[in-house]
Amino acid sequence: MAQDGTGDLNGTDETPIRQALATLGKAGGTIVLKPGTYLVRSVLRLRSNVAIEGAEGVVLRLPSPTVTTAAAAKGQALLQVASAAEMAAGTTVEICPPGRKTHFPKDQEQPLRLKLQAVEGNRLRLAEPLPRAVPAGSRVGYRNNVFFVGGSDKNITLKALTIDGGRAKGIAMPGHTHRCALLAHGRYSYGHGPQAPPIENLQVLDCTIRDCYGRAAAMYLVVRGRVERCRIANLRDEAIDFDHFCTHCIATRNHVTDAATGVTINDGSYCLVEHNRLERCGVGVTVWWWHMCPQPNLNVENTIRHNTILAPRRAGISLGRKCVRNIVIRNRVDGGGIQVVETDNVVRDNTLQ
Repeated sequence: MAQDGTGDLNGTDETPIRQALATLGKAGGTIVLKPGTYLVRSVLRLRSNVAIEGAEGVVLRLPSPTVTTAAAAKGQALLQVASAAEMAAGTTVEICPPGRKTHFPKDQEQPLRLKLQAVEGNRLRLAEPLPRAVPAGSRVGYRNNVFFVGGSDKNITLKALTIDGGRAKGIAMPGHTHRCALLAHGRYSYGHGPQAPPIENLQVLDCTIRDCYGRAAAMYLVVRGRVERCRIANLRDEAIDFDHFCTHCIATRNHVTDAATGVTINDGSYCLVEHNRLERCGVGVTVWWWHMCPQPNLNVENTIRHNTILAPRRAGISLGRKCVRNIVIRNRVDGGGIQVVETDNVVRDNTLQ
């Protein structure tokens, strides 16, 4: 697959990758991307037994958001924006109010999600009229993640890709489960736990992930997930997240700088975090319990060892309420210290500066 006409599928957005995924179908296989920048305006859904591999010069990027330069009245179908160069007709954008708020302030309504009929210079022609007024300075961008894995899919690998989240200086956009490089989400409920078999054997290897509003790799109800030898930088949210009901996941030999947390384990168990270098994060490594989950054996028997944590803004390592039987050994923590709430944990042989 290439952008220069030499491959079977070509293009400068996610379309050829989507076509390749459709061609593989249920049988699975490996997609190899040739150098070029692929703008991802719509999420790429990965199924079982698929690998996507890149090389130097391969970049998958979320388009950067922009802002409206003039107010638009209710019923209007045209938006004037600072830049529309990365927007395309037929795609769906999210419109958020000015500043950092998620909801429009007057009536606390949700952000707007509207389809673009056409892009005319720095004007966006909408496929339908605005249902409410949009003030000048409102933020306009794509809401999707780059990759999504759901259901109970298994044996999926992302390797040697550069993923750019399109984070723009001075424009704050909602993140968390949106605008991530990878979101993997099995079926569960907070109150009753897993509702289907987990996602299994999901690997992110040798990737560079940067400038995301959301997370680099967020995994929910994943067994044997792995993030290894990745370079992750400048994230508004968490870098590596083993979230609700993840088990036996591994984060190893990654280099994370400037993220909300380096590695998060939230209601995950039996996970391993080792040999990572985590610099200037809010917290280096955190394990914590979400109060909506009453199930037993959450946040237990995780091992955090041989990590180097430099200049965290808050804690180097943090183990919260109901996090027990975890092991924290032989880590180097320069700043922030190690914070542990419960006594039933092993914390020893760490070097604190």
